Amino acid sequence: MNVVAFDRQASAGLSSRKRTGIRPKVVRRVVILPGASRMRQPEREPTALTIPSEQKGVAIVDSPFSDHSSVFLVAGAFIRVFFKLLWLRIKGEGSPARTGRELRAVFERLGGLWMKVGQLMSLRRDALPTELCDELAQLQHRALGFSPEVAMQVVERELGASIDSVFAAFDPMPFAAASLSQVHAARLRKGNKDVVVKVLRPGVRERFVRDMRLLRFVAKRLNRLPSLRRLRLQDAMGEFEEIFREETDYRYEISNMKELRRTTRGHKIYIPHVYGDLSTSNIIVMERIAGVLMSDYIRIREEDPERVNRWLEANNIKPKLVGKRLLISFMRQLFENNLFHADLHPGNIILLRDSRIALIDLGSVGSLDREFLTLYRGLQRALADNDFGKAADLQLRLCVQLPSRNMRELRSDLIRSLRVWSNKTKIPHLPFAERSVNNGAAEVSRILYRYGAQQTWEFLKIARTLSTLDGSLSYLHKDLNYIKILQEYFKKATRRVIMASIKPQAIASRLGQMAATIDEYHLMLGPVMRASAFNFEATVSKVSRIFALVIKVTSFIVAISLIGVMYRFTFHDHTLNGTDDYTLLDTIVDDLPNLEYGWWVILIVTGCFLLLVASRIVRELLQPEPNSRRRSQ
Repeated sequence: MNVVAFDRQASAGLSSRKRTGIRPKVVRRVVILPGASRMRQPEREPTALTIPSEQKGVAIVDSPFSDHSSVFLVAGAFIRVFFKLLWLRIKGEGSPARTGRELRAVFERLGGLWMKVGQLMSLRRDALPTELCDELAQLQHRALGFSPEVAMQVVERELGASIDSVFAAFDPMPFAAASLSQVHAARLRKGNKDVVVKVLRPGVRERFVRDMRLLRFVAKRLNRLPSLRRLRLQDAMGEFEEIFREETDYRYEISNMKELRRTTRGHKIYIPHVYGDLSTSNIIVMERIAGVLMSDYIRIREEDPERVNRWLEANNIKPKLVGKRLLISFMRQLFENNLFHADLHPGNIILLRDSRIALIDLGSVGSLDREFLTLYRGLQRALADNDFGKAADLQLRLCVQLPSRNMRELRSDLIRSLRVWSNKTKIPHLPFAERSVNNGAAEVSRILYRYGAQQTWEFLKIARTLSTLDGSLSYLHKDLNYIKILQEYFKKATRRVIMASIKPQAIASRLGQMAATIDEYHLMLGPVMRASAFNFEATVSKVSRIFALVIKVTSFIVAISLIGVMYRFTFHDHTLNGTDDYTLLDTIVDDLPNLEYGWWVILIVTGCFLLLVASRIVRELLQPEPNSRRRSQ
């Protein structure tokens, strides 16, 4: 029997509050009735792993930040931690790990946007100490809920109806919460289905705008420091805005759930059904998945391994198969659909019977630019083929800026690093942290940063997803060989592409795409080719003028030479025989060879002919071209 309940003290406190206009049925216990099911596929529902006493309740607190003091409290929190870290450093007690712990505590207390700031900081292992990044990678949302009365007001306002008219049962106390939302258990009147209702925390959008204003101010100042310029903090601001725009407007998550539910068929992955007619930008009503959270599985495995082993056997769950399915499903989502769950931490993964998996919380879903995705897919295929030179070249192509020197050394270091990491993945029983994708990507990032190459935040988005996925893989498949799984994936992906391409509808679609592509290239390249033709004509005209000038100069030299020849032939000998007046021209002409009379005639006639031809050539070269005349008209 599955029960959702809250204790008597909380119930009494809730019932004693003054309610204005809202009087829903307070459900102390929601029981799954015979014939009713939380899931549309009840055969996938595993037995319980935890007992109610082990489940942590959700504390209800008001937001620690008022509308007028949020910015000052955030700034004060960071100023205090700055001076605390400075004092620890003066005392000699400072360390990267201690710095990471202090920052993690601040980010967790602030929540919201600052949780994402800390999580993205943990990815910059190229610029930040590894120990600090390890601490920030452990950031977890606190289970702090907001007022149940406020939550019910939001639900009724968004539905445009009372809670009693839509739900047969609704638990005012949330059973899960995060900094942006909280989740309530409920049952629909229509169809008698168990659902969960995700409610956006009121005022979170306004707080996001205030925090982003402060964050942009800080990033702008930090970007002036040469040592931090390579972090491309302005690009990071764009990434933050995109993340929170999607996570604070549930219409994005609703669309993501529907699309991923369609594209992950055949992955052994289950995406909950969303009730679109009951969901809005502030609430989502979706089916309740009856399974075990990966985070609970990890916690209990650390505390009671025997209980976990019995549960795995009873539900036919093989951890290695689950880990492999998770990774291959991510590859298919990324490479084949270009739409992937971008926040695969253990709290968003649910274990089902028969080694199946469900994914929840699809507010953060990623997609990549087509050119970037093509290059990244090529990089992963090169790794699968052990072609580390090609992988290094593609890695450099993915950078937004490369150093102006030492490129050969940079490429050599990348090849060496990729080869070393690939070899580690093949060593059995090596610690997971050393063979993980996160470890290999971190070493590549450090090399790029050392040489001055700049990575895009788009690349780090994939790294963040793989990094959070490692949190589950390290407990499911410690001996996971990433290269081997890559090879298996590309082998099956090629087969899927071939099988899909021979279907009639695929052939028709491909022919249509080819026709559209040809038309697009014609539209894009036509003006370019015409402009190039005009430029070529202008270039030819310039060359013609230059050639005409050369011929003119040559003709002038030939004419002067011809004058000298004619002078020698007619006057030179006669002048020297009749007078002693010897001019400068006579001195120059006297150096000409002595030829017979006939040869002088031939030389003079040839010179005149060459001058005539040269003049005709110059005239033709300087004639305006037909296209030029038409354009001038």
